[in-house]
Amino acid sequence: MLSSATAGIAGFLSTLRFTAGSAVIGDALLLSSIAAVIIGGVSLFGGAGSVMGTVIGALIIAVLTTGLVMLNVEAFWQFIVVGVVVIVAVLIDQSRDLIIGRATRGPPT
Repeated sequence: MLSSATAGIAGFLSTLRFTAGSAVIGDALLLSSIAAVIIGGVSLFGGAGSVMGTVIGALIIAVLTTGLVMLNVEAFWQFIVVGVVVIVAVLIDQSRDLIIGRATRGPPT
């Protein structure tokens, strides 16, 4: 219920801002939202995270995107940079799981 209520509020505010509604108006934000959640600590392959981690991830993505805009980097390269950050975050998450998993299981027999 909370998710649908906030989605309804977002749709209403979007319609007020652009004076029109569209089903694809938020497509540009998909990569940023997924990147924020992954950087915030949620595993891409399943797991749990925290709201605070997601907020911190969103702040990191916002600072990164704002910095790239201030440096006059083209939008294409901004998506590339955000994608690389997501890939690095997934690699760090997977390596952390591999190291922790080996430490808890012990050496192979």
